[in-house]
Amino acid sequence: MDFISLLEKYLLNKMEENNYGLVIAPKDPTAFVLGAANELPKIVLQADGQWDAFLPEYEPQAEKFETCGCTVWGSQNALEILIKRITGIEPNYSERYNYILAEITCPGADPHYVCESIREYKVINQSKLPMMATLQDFLMPKPMDPSLIAEAGQWPYKLSHEWVIQGQDPEWKEKMIEALQYSPLAVAVYAWKKQGDLYVRPAGGRDGHWCVIYGYEYGKYWKCFDSYDHTPKKLAWDFGFQYVKRFHLDEKKNLPPEPNWLIDLIIRLLKLLKWR
Repeated sequence: MDFISLLEKYLLNKMEENNYGLVIAPKDPTAFVLGAANELPKIVLQADGQWDAFLPEYEPQAEKFETCGCTVWGSQNALEILIKRITGIEPNYSERYNYILAEITCPGADPHYVCESIREYKVINQSKLPMMATLQDFLMPKPMDPSLIAEAGQWPYKLSHEWVIQGQDPEWKEKMIEALQYSPLAVAVYAWKKQGDLYVRPAGGRDGHWCVIYGYEYGKYWKCFDSYDHTPKKLAWDFGFQYVKRFHLDEKKNLPPEPNWLIDLIIRLLKLLKWR
C-alpha cells in the first residue's frame, strides 16, 4: 500500500467517532421489531446463544482501500454464520455485489437500508464478483449485471431481519440474550477503545461501526466478530448496545410462490383493454 493510500485510510478512519461506515437513519415504521406485534418467528437454533462453531472466513473490509462498507460486511457475516448453522456448509458471499446494489459511498450507509437491499437482491457467491485490488475496480459493474441479479434470484431463501434494539433500551441485555437463540446479531458499536482485555464505550461515545455479536460470557463480556481487523474482540458486559438486528431465513420451497410482477402487470393491462 503506497503512502497516499495509507493517508487516505488514516483520514477516513478518523472521521467522526472513528466511523467505519455506519450511518443511522430515521426509523422505518414498517420494520420488524422483537417483542412487537409484527415480530419475526422465534425459532431457537442455539439455545445457549453461542455461535462460535459457525464463524465465517475472515474477510477485511479495508485491506487495500477504504470501502466504508461495514454495514455490508457485518450483515453478511451474520448471515453466513446463520447459513452455516442451518446447512452445515460454510458459504462465502460477495460483499462487492451487495455493496454496489446498496449504492454505498463514504461515510457509509444505514444498516436497515442495507439489510433491505440484501433482502431484495439476495446474494451471490464470492467467486462471481470477488474483491479487487483497487476501489475503481471494486465499484464495477455499475449498473449491476442483470445476469448476476437473476442468478442471485435463485438463492433458496427468503431473508427477513428484525430490530432487537433500536435506541436506548433498559432491557437491552435481556433482549440480546433472547435473540442470540435465534441468530447471530449484527450490532452497532463504538470502535474502538480498550481497557485491559475488554473494549468499552467511553462516555458519550457514538456508534461508528457495524459488526457481529456471536455469543457471550454471562456477566463478563460479549463476543464480537469484526470485519475491520483480524482479531476476536471481547466487549464489556455493560457496553450499552443501541442498534441490534437479528435475521431469519425461510426456505423458498416451503413458502407460497412469490407473485411475478411482470405477469401481474400484463394481466392488469389485458383486463383494462377488455373493459374498454
